[in-house]
Amino acid sequence: MATSINGSLGQDTNYSSISDLIAQWPTAAQNQGIQLSGIAFDSFETNYTNPTPISNLTLATNETPKSGLSYGGTGGIGVIGSYSGWFTDVNKLRAEINYDPNTNQSQALKVKWADNKDITSATIGLSGLLPKSSSTTVNDQGNEVGLLKLFNNGTEVSASNFTIARVNAPTPQKLIGVSSDGVTFIGDSADGNYTFEIQANSTSVAFDELRFSAKAYDSPSTSASLSDSSDYLVRSIQYQGIDVTPTPTPTPTPTPTPTSPSIFQFQQPNYTVAEGGVATINVTRTGGTEATSINYSTLDGSASSTGSAPDYTGTSAGVLNFAAGQTTASFTVTALSDLTLESPETVNLVLFGGNVGSSPSILTINDVATTGPTPTPTATTPSIFQFAQPNYTVAEGGVATIDVTRTGDTAAASINYSTLDGSASSAGSAPDYTGTSAGVLNFAAGQTTASFTVTALSDLTLESP
Repeated sequence: MATSINGSLGQDTNYSSISDLIAQWPTAAQNQGIQLSGIAFDSFETNYTNPTPISNLTLATNETPKSGLSYGGTGGIGVIGSYSGWFTDVNKLRAEINYDPNTNQSQALKVKWADNKDITSATIGLSGLLPKSSSTTVNDQGNEVGLLKLFNNGTEVSASNFTIARVNAPTPQKLIGVSSDGVTFIGDSADGNYTFEIQANSTSVAFDELRFSAKAYDSPSTSASLSDSSDYLVRSIQYQGIDVTPTPTPTPTPTPTPTSPSIFQFQQPNYTVAEGGVATINVTRTGGTEATSINYSTLDGSASSTGSAPDYTGTSAGVLNFAAGQTTASFTVTALSDLTLESPETVNLVLFGGNVGSSPSILTINDVATTGPTPTPTATTPSIFQFAQPNYTVAEGGVATIDVTRTGDTAAASINYSTLDGSASSAGSAPDYTGTSAGVLNFAAGQTTASFTVTALSDLTLESP
């Protein structure tokens, strides 16, 4: 959407210091995104908003040689190095837009807005544009003449597309010239001041560059020599227009190619190993086939991995790696031997840290008879504990009831349980559920089913199960 813009360069009065001129021209141009530059007789262009030209900027004086260091005068802004070999009058200001009558060339001052800034009107104030002198001591004086060309996006725009009028013109005044070649203005005020306005004739016309140059004297003295010619300074520019920066087209967010996640589960719900043996535990995956991994751990059931006489070698954070395309991987659990005659003992096998289809599985360690006299054991059937179902589901903010059943001995007994993070987390600043590391589930004599609960927490994030 186009927006209105306005701004100004320069001021209506002479400059009292170099800092005043820098603030009103190079610095103001930088702040408004305007390129301010001078084009010398040899067509070399100097960007006046660069630090080096600014550091060399001085107000022109009658000292010699100030000309090579300055493009500023007390009356306005001109072209850097305007002092040329064909001019010898050391009393003349060095900061001007000069015309060379020997070569019919002119320096130029360029004011260039950004390409997306369309300027539709401007008021321009000049200084040092003097009429023909009546003094008999000056033998080369004529009416000084300037030329302004308008451009848009590098293409010259005809001045005839604009209404151009004088402001505070003297009487009599020199008529301003408007044509496809530009705007021609002739000095007619004894103080050298000259102000005019440019106004677009329609909404389809605009410019983004003004280029000031000079022309040969108008009505020069007949005895004029070729040692001087028209020159002037630009004192101020006030402008209005519109910013036509196009609204950027949003880049659509690419739709990700859906990929199936890897679902991990134990190949079988129960495994068996004899004391002193090694159980191979197989884990399978379905869905995604990229290289990935899943964590596993062992949890004590009735078998213990600690103490002075452990029943097996446990692990709390094993990692099972799947290569790309691999669907089955294995880990081992070592059952330890002892001399105690005992009932079968169990180890819980758990998967976590990914999408888990069923967990845990149970490893049963069977006793191996010792050598020597065999004691007569008291015939008992151990309690075997297991989840009532392999999978449970709960919505965010809900509570899942987890049922555990037992078979075998129905005497009073207990079993430990815990939760382990899978793709859901029980820690951090935004946990997904309330976890427990050492829950105890008690069974009264004759009781075959007991339950515990897991609370799922709510959040505002849309995510996979």
